[in-house]
Amino acid sequence: MAASISEFLGMEYEGESTVIITRTINSQGKTLCRVNGRGATASMLKEIGGMLIDMHGQHEHQSLLNPARHIALLDRFCEPDISDEKSELESLCRDYASVLKELKEASKSGEERERRLELLNFQAQEISSLSLEDGEEEDLIRRRDILSNAEKLKRLGEESLSLIYDGGTGFLPAADQASKALGMVLDMAKINPDFEEISYLLDSACVQINEAARGIKASLGGIEPGSGELNEIMERINSINRLKRKYGGSISEILNYYEKVSKELEATALGEKRIEELSAARRKLLSRITEVCGGVSKIRRAGADAIEEAIEKNLKELEMKDAKFSINIEKKREFSSNGWDKVEFFISANKGEELKPLSKVASGGEMSRIMLALKSVLADADNIDTFIFDEIDSGVSGKTAQSVGEKMSDISRGRQIICVTHLPQIASMADRHFLIEKSYAGERTRTNVKELDYSESIDEISRLIGGFNVTQAVLAAAKDMKTFADKHKSSL
Repeated sequence: MAASISEFLGMEYEGESTVIITRTINSQGKTLCRVNGRGATASMLKEIGGMLIDMHGQHEHQSLLNPARHIALLDRFCEPDISDEKSELESLCRDYASVLKELKEASKSGEERERRLELLNFQAQEISSLSLEDGEEEDLIRRRDILSNAEKLKRLGEESLSLIYDGGTGFLPAADQASKALGMVLDMAKINPDFEEISYLLDSACVQINEAARGIKASLGGIEPGSGELNEIMERINSINRLKRKYGGSISEILNYYEKVSKELEATALGEKRIEELSAARRKLLSRITEVCGGVSKIRRAGADAIEEAIEKNLKELEMKDAKFSINIEKKREFSSNGWDKVEFFISANKGEELKPLSKVASGGEMSRIMLALKSVLADADNIDTFIFDEIDSGVSGKTAQSVGEKMSDISRGRQIICVTHLPQIASMADRHFLIEKSYAGERTRTNVKELDYSESIDEISRLIGGFNVTQAVLAAAKDMKTFADKHKSSL
């Protein structure tokens, strides 16, 4: 239980079995709540209290009168047989929900899918038609700039070749002059070896001048003003820019987008096949879920039969000889990880009455005994350790009250029972007694709780029997009740 509370609070469970709950209200009316020293809200305390204590009053049957809890109580009674089945069912339902989600996504309307396919095909064709390559745009821009200045390049190239080979007005060609200078330096080197190094330089210069001339000629050969190539390049660049505006800021990004579109086209084309696969998986899961739900329901019905028999036996012991108890299990239209069963407890308290939902039972005396019978049978299935019965003995007396007291004593062997009662038959069955009294001091009312010893317990039981007129006969009757109670407990 402490582990469950730690989980509820989001705390790490450290094996402590004690749960300490405090609630402090200061003079301004502000409330401070704590559970094992950790802050909590009032609503959290209420929920934690429900885990620890089950309180029953004349009009408060918090636990067993809630139909939503009946299936959980029945399942705990059916453990461990039902545990593996429910565990598999939970896993199957998770897989089923996942398949349904994917199937829904894959099964979008045919019209929408067709529109998407049409768009993807158009985009893929538009991109692939240009046969783009990384780095292509830079090369095109370079070629565009060359062709845009073709006439200027042609003029300057021809003039430079003329200077190298033909010379300018009144000048020899540069190639001839460099060759003539080289011959003179070679003659000088014959006289003075210092000029040999200079001759090497001039010889290299002559070679480079000729290489430069050949390079100019070759480059001019690829430039033809007005050839129409410039228009083709400009159209190519414009086409690339158009795709960049639609699919990315560079050829690399356009190609990445094309790859993404191609994958989606492939996936969409395979959509129908995937839908068939998912539909088959759904049918297979649904078939297995149906089998497991049927198995869970079968276990519940077997457990329900055992509970019904045991509770009717207890009701007879509580002087409800003609009571009939039934656990109604109906198949719902939908299933969940809890199966497809709707479970609710039904009761017929008297002979000739039809079975009705437990929550519809009106008689306080009948409800008290029904509650005790349920608690007696389901105590091990209900993990609440402490029960508080606040005057639930309303409407019972005599032999019935004695039976109720004995049954509460039986339950107390495995659970903590706290009972507020005015019936001596029930009070005498308790292990310990506390007297609750009101006292007045000025304008203040106080409630005092005092633990009683054996003698004081006998006195209070006597008062419950005889009121203010406590005679020796009444005292003897009280002692007899206590002796009988002790014998009953020792026989358990």
